Amino acid sequence: LGSRMGRDDEAASSSLDLWHRIFYLRTVPLFQELSPERLRRIAEIARPVSASPGEWIVKEGRIGYSFYMVCAGSVEVEVAGTPVAVLREPEAFGELGLLTGTPRQATVRAQTACDLLTIDQVDFADLLDSHPGLVRSFTRVLAIRALIK
Repeated sequence: LGSRMGRDDEAASSSLDLWHRIFYLRTVPLFQELSPERLRRIAEIARPVSASPGEWIVKEGRIGYSFYMVCAGSVEVEVAGTPVAVLREPEAFGELGLLTGTPRQATVRAQTACDLLTIDQVDFADLLDSHPGLVRSFTRVLAIRALIK
Protein backbone atom coordinates (compact mmCIF):
# COMPACT_ATOMS: atom_id res chain seq x y z
CA LEU A 1 0.00 0.00 0.00
CA GLY A 2 1.25 3.45 -0.81
CA SER A 3 1.56 5.92 2.02
CA ARG A 4 0.40 9.40 1.22
CA MET A 5 2.53 10.83 4.01
CA GLY A 6 6.13 9.91 4.64
CA ARG A 7 7.60 10.06 8.13
CA ASP A 8 9.53 13.22 7.15
CA ASP A 9 6.33 14.91 5.98
CA GLU A 10 4.39 14.37 9.20
CA ALA A 11 5.39 17.69 10.74
CA ALA A 12 4.37 19.46 7.54
CA SER A 13 0.88 17.95 7.48
CA SER A 14 -1.90 20.46 7.96
CA SER A 15 -4.37 20.52 10.82
CA LEU A 16 -7.04 19.86 8.19
CA ASP A 17 -5.47 16.43 7.67
CA LEU A 18 -5.71 15.73 11.39
CA TRP A 19 -9.32 16.92 11.48
CA HIS A 20 -10.22 14.68 8.54
CA ARG A 21 -8.69 11.73 10.38
CA ILE A 22 -10.65 12.62 13.53
CA PHE A 23 -13.85 12.96 11.48
CA TYR A 24 -13.42 9.53 9.88
CA LEU A 25 -12.33 7.75 13.05
CA ARG A 26 -15.32 9.14 14.96
CA THR A 27 -17.58 6.96 12.75
CA VAL A 28 -15.85 3.69 13.77
CA PRO A 29 -17.68 1.89 16.60
CA LEU A 30 -14.38 1.05 18.31
CA PHE A 31 -13.63 4.77 18.67
CA GLN A 32 -17.10 6.37 18.97
CA GLU A 33 -17.16 6.50 22.76
CA LEU A 34 -13.77 8.18 23.09
CA SER A 35 -13.51 11.75 24.35
CA PRO A 36 -12.37 14.32 21.76
CA GLU A 37 -8.89 14.42 23.34
CA ARG A 38 -8.49 10.65 23.24
CA LEU A 39 -9.81 10.48 19.69
CA ARG A 40 -7.26 13.13 18.68
CA ARG A 41 -4.47 10.94 20.07
CA ILE A 42 -5.69 8.03 17.94
CA ALA A 43 -5.94 10.29 14.87
CA GLU A 44 -2.34 11.39 15.39
CA ILE A 45 -1.08 7.83 14.84
CA ALA A 46 -3.45 7.07 11.93
CA ARG A 47 -1.65 7.18 8.58
CA PRO A 48 -3.27 7.76 5.19
CA VAL A 49 -2.51 5.06 2.60
CA SER A 50 -3.79 4.37 -0.88
CA ALA A 51 -4.57 1.16 -2.73
CA SER A 52 -5.01 0.60 -6.46
CA PRO A 53 -7.89 -1.42 -7.91
CA GLY A 54 -7.19 -5.13 -7.40
CA GLU A 55 -4.46 -4.55 -4.83
CA TRP A 56 -4.52 -6.86 -1.79
CA ILE A 57 -4.72 -4.98 1.49
CA VAL A 58 -4.78 -7.98 3.85
CA LYS A 59 -4.69 -11.72 3.18
CA GLU A 60 -6.59 -14.40 5.05
CA GLY A 61 -4.39 -16.48 7.36
CA ARG A 62 -1.55 -13.98 7.54
CA ILE A 63 -0.82 -12.38 10.89
CA GLY A 64 -2.50 -8.99 11.10
CA TYR A 65 -0.93 -6.00 12.78
CA SER A 66 -3.00 -3.13 11.42
CA PHE A 67 -6.47 -1.66 11.40
CA TYR A 68 -7.87 -0.01 8.27
CA MET A 69 -10.68 2.41 7.58
CA VAL A 70 -12.09 3.09 4.12
CA CYS A 71 -12.19 6.85 3.52
CA ALA A 72 -12.85 6.73 -0.24
CA GLY A 73 -13.45 3.90 -2.69
CA SER A 74 -14.53 0.35 -1.94
CA VAL A 75 -12.93 -2.92 -0.89
CA GLU A 76 -14.12 -6.49 -1.29
CA VAL A 77 -13.93 -8.94 1.60
CA GLU A 78 -13.44 -12.64 0.82
CA VAL A 79 -13.45 -15.65 3.14
CA ALA A 80 -11.99 -18.87 1.72
CA GLY A 81 -12.10 -17.29 -1.75
CA THR A 82 -15.81 -16.45 -1.54
CA PRO A 83 -16.85 -12.78 -1.63
CA VAL A 84 -18.81 -11.98 1.54
CA ALA A 85 -18.97 -8.18 1.69
CA VAL A 86 -18.11 -4.89 0.07
CA LEU A 87 -16.98 -2.13 2.41
CA ARG A 88 -17.20 1.57 1.61
CA GLU A 89 -16.69 4.84 3.46
CA PRO A 90 -16.79 4.93 6.50
CA GLU A 91 -16.50 1.19 7.15
CA ALA A 92 -13.45 -0.38 8.77
CA PHE A 93 -11.71 -3.74 9.15
CA GLY A 94 -8.80 -5.24 11.03
CA GLU A 95 -9.76 -4.46 14.63
CA LEU A 96 -8.56 -7.90 15.74
CA GLY A 97 -5.20 -7.34 14.07
CA LEU A 98 -4.84 -4.06 15.89
CA LEU A 99 -5.82 -5.48 19.27
CA THR A 100 -4.44 -9.02 19.16
CA GLY A 101 -2.09 -9.61 16.21
CA THR A 102 -3.97 -12.80 15.29
CA PRO A 103 -4.21 -14.28 11.79
CA ARG A 104 -6.55 -12.47 9.42
CA GLN A 105 -9.99 -14.04 9.10
CA ALA A 106 -10.55 -12.69 5.59
CA THR A 107 -8.81 -11.36 2.51
CA VAL A 108 -9.51 -7.75 1.60
CA ARG A 109 -8.64 -6.18 -1.74
CA ALA A 110 -9.37 -2.82 -3.30
CA GLN A 111 -12.26 -2.88 -5.79
CA THR A 112 -11.59 0.72 -6.81
CA ALA A 113 -8.86 3.22 -6.10
CA CYS A 114 -9.03 3.58 -2.32
CA ASP A 115 -7.94 6.03 0.30
CA LEU A 116 -7.63 4.41 3.71
CA LEU A 117 -6.48 5.26 7.18
CA THR A 118 -4.34 2.67 8.91
CA ILE A 119 -3.26 2.28 12.50
CA ASP A 120 -0.31 0.01 13.22
CA GLN A 121 -0.35 -2.27 16.26
CA VAL A 122 3.09 -1.07 17.46
CA ASP A 123 2.03 2.60 17.32
CA PHE A 124 -1.25 1.71 19.03
CA ALA A 125 0.53 -0.22 21.82
CA ASP A 126 2.94 2.70 22.34
CA LEU A 127 -0.03 5.06 22.59
CA LEU A 128 -1.72 2.82 25.17
CA ASP A 129 1.51 2.60 27.17
CA SER A 130 1.87 6.37 27.27
CA HIS A 131 -1.85 7.01 27.88
CA PRO A 132 -3.18 4.18 30.09
CA GLY A 133 -6.59 5.86 30.37
CA LEU A 134 -7.23 4.77 26.78
CA VAL A 135 -7.17 1.13 27.92
CA ARG A 136 -10.22 1.77 30.11
CA SER A 137 -12.00 3.44 27.21
CA PHE A 138 -11.37 0.52 24.86
CA THR A 139 -12.24 -2.07 27.50
CA ARG A 140 -15.61 -0.38 27.99
CA VAL A 141 -16.31 -0.20 24.25
CA LEU A 142 -15.33 -3.85 23.69
CA ALA A 143 -17.43 -5.00 26.64
CA ILE A 144 -20.48 -3.15 25.30
CA ARG A 145 -19.92 -4.64 21.81
CA ALA A 146 -19.65 -8.15 23.32
CA LEU A 147 -22.98 -7.68 25.15
CA ILE A 148 -24.70 -6.54 21.96
CA LYS A 149 -23.57 -9.59 19.98
